[in-house]
Amino acid sequence: MEANARVPEETEAWLAVAQLASAGSEDWLRAAALAGSAAALFAAEPGALCQAGLSEAAIRRLRSFDGWREIESLRACCAKNRIEFVSIAAGGYPAALRRIQDPPVVLYYRGREPSVFDGGVAMVGARRATRYGCRMAHAIARRLAAAGVTVVSGLAYGIDRAAHDGALQAGATVAVLAGGLDNVYPSRHRALFERLVAEHCVISEYPPGIPALARHFPVRNRIITGMTTATIVVEAGERSGSLVSARAALDQGRDVYAVPGNADSPVSRGTNALLRDGAPMLACAKDVDDAFGLSSEAGAVGVLGPENASPAVGAGARGWAAVPGPDHLDLRRVWEVLQSEPRHVDEIVAETRLDGARVLELLTGLEIRGLASCAGPGMFTSLRPPS
Repeated sequence: MEANARVPEETEAWLAVAQLASAGSEDWLRAAALAGSAAALFAAEPGALCQAGLSEAAIRRLRSFDGWREIESLRACCAKNRIEFVSIAAGGYPAALRRIQDPPVVLYYRGREPSVFDGGVAMVGARRATRYGCRMAHAIARRLAAAGVTVVSGLAYGIDRAAHDGALQAGATVAVLAGGLDNVYPSRHRALFERLVAEHCVISEYPPGIPALARHFPVRNRIITGMTTATIVVEAGERSGSLVSARAALDQGRDVYAVPGNADSPVSRGTNALLRDGAPMLACAKDVDDAFGLSSEAGAVGVLGPENASPAVGAGARGWAAVPGPDHLDLRRVWEVLQSEPRHVDEIVAETRLDGARVLELLTGLEIRGLASCAGPGMFTSLRPPS
């Protein structure tokens, strides 16, 4: 068997290994460590590769690899889309993620280096979340962020969105996507995506051009739990992806916490089952402070206390009047429709008697200002008003 004709430089070697290791990274990373570098794998003899733990099929794929032009194109595509990447051997890679059983070989990111956010807390939950669930996720995330803890989630509807929004009001949050960073999913969260890029970080193990396919989400979740020290499940059904994340976190040696929910709520059955099986409960500010060793000063941001059971407490006309431009009256009309529970766009149109396009414009304005959040396809829920 002829050796690969090209010995690449280290950066492109890691990009090649990431392609070769699409079915699992563990053997490839061990082989690269024994060889001394990723580039050295492409010059190694078959006997050495076999001793390093690569299968015969893997060795054949390595020595016949000819995707260098594709890698050059990938690097050009990343540059065009302002996407950066870091290999597992580089300093910008999160140390906690490096220690899981099957870590990504390469992380693509926009914003600050992922290692800056190493050791945060993951928050996961239902996409079709209840108003209660969104409120709890928002409050817990805000309390953690105010204490300097990075909140990591998945940019999805419902609990993910509420967690990002809450953390952004007080500190840092990171989103991990299930597709390439050139394609925001869900597209309705583009404004949030761009804010995370500008202020914090968005991560994916998938190169640009890869769509967010259903099979990618459980694979993506191991990154959310793997780069954090603990995972909080806010709402989850009996067979939800959030429970898959909880199992992944436990397998990675991370702590798992659960927020209690109504016994008759389908989206609380999974979280209540976690509690029944021994997961620590987060039901009040003291629970959060005790679980994560937070100072009581975290309460200074005024969240998760009895005086702030609803993010809407304290709304006033002066706060809405402070919203720049002439839209504050219409913005307030839409926001007030959302007070009782998450509402569909069609319901908002009917109750406000505003044009459908105008309602969508106003909802986008509320999202950008952190005053409302998407709670599912066509569904929105309110967050706190201007202070």
